[in-house]
Amino acid sequence: MKKIAFFINGFYAYRGEQRVLHVIANELSRDYSVTIFTTRESGDLKEPPYSLSKGVTIRFFKRRGFFCKVLTQINRKAGFLNHRIFNSLLAGILFPRKMRSKIVNQINNEGYEAVVGLAEYSMLLGVISNSISAKTVGWMHNSYESYLTKPHRYKNMREFFICYVGQLDKCIVLNEDIQEKYSKNLGIKTQVIYNARSFASNEKSDVNFPMFIACGGFNSAKGFDLLIKSFTIFSKSNSGWNLTIIGDGPSRPQIEKMIKTSNLTDRIKLTGIIKNVEEVMRTASVFLLSSRWEGFPMTVTEALELGLPVIAYDITAMGPLVENGKEGLLAPSFDVQVFAGCMTRLANDESERKRMSKNAIAKTSELSAEKIAAQWKELFEELTTVGE
Repeated sequence: MKKIAFFINGFYAYRGEQRVLHVIANELSRDYSVTIFTTRESGDLKEPPYSLSKGVTIRFFKRRGFFCKVLTQINRKAGFLNHRIFNSLLAGILFPRKMRSKIVNQINNEGYEAVVGLAEYSMLLGVISNSISAKTVGWMHNSYESYLTKPHRYKNMREFFICYVGQLDKCIVLNEDIQEKYSKNLGIKTQVIYNARSFASNEKSDVNFPMFIACGGFNSAKGFDLLIKSFTIFSKSNSGWNLTIIGDGPSRPQIEKMIKTSNLTDRIKLTGIIKNVEEVMRTASVFLLSSRWEGFPMTVTEALELGLPVIAYDITAMGPLVENGKEGLLAPSFDVQVFAGCMTRLANDESERKRMSKNAIAKTSELSAEKIAAQWKELFEELTTVGE
């Protein structure tokens, strides 16, 4: 049985990357020996938040030390090492030699035939690609903008990103828009594989309960500030529908303040992080995505699986998931007034919600774990049979 491995930051957490990896790892473990290498981060859960099959092994590795973390943060803000002549120096800061040496030995000594790095660990695999026998794959879990434009993760690491992601055997992105931008702006050839839905459910929403639902981390990307503005507008003409937001994060105090200022504390509920997300989502009738950017929003795939029509902004990530007027409604980015109008339209029209619900359920059949994992299997077979 062929051995493959995934490298991820903080697998023991409730986040999109972790959700989709657990789905794919479980499905691939039917045909491969699968190992997930992960870091231990402060605030991580004690156990994986999602159940793993017996064919999936968890291994831990240590990230860079405090000094390297500080230098990394300084460079992300100042960009003083964002030049190709500093690539080797930056590699040593991001992925210290001792850390790299241990990972190289593990990959070579344990006989992995393919290794996949999620997000920043795609660059790690690029750095060590000449030292390992395994084929290397980068799996980019967010939009091009999230990684490479202001004010995001790798905005001052462009040359480093191009150099080492460009050395991988394959680079996987989440939609065709991202693929085009990698090619045009970075000169990196990529392959598109959509994210699989994280669960299948026989029980669906009946879309007749007056509640909107949203889900995600409380940060700028998720746009909950925009959502509160839209709900405030909506609430002036509708007194029956409420809003529940599942999640937590650094901007929660700001959102709580906005809710209080708008006198909506009795109509907007913040649940924090909960385990029964599927159950709570199924009680709602419309899913709201107010994100400013996304790669391939897992929350939307989950909403569609439960038969929830989706209202979102027309960001490029929605292309594979929601067609305006079919599985939901798309508002111009980031027009809170139009978004509120979409909320009013669906709140007032149960027949339209039911029509969109049927389309939503049909859509997710394309995103089953079996279908998406089959694309990963094809990729691994292509990589590992070359030269045999």
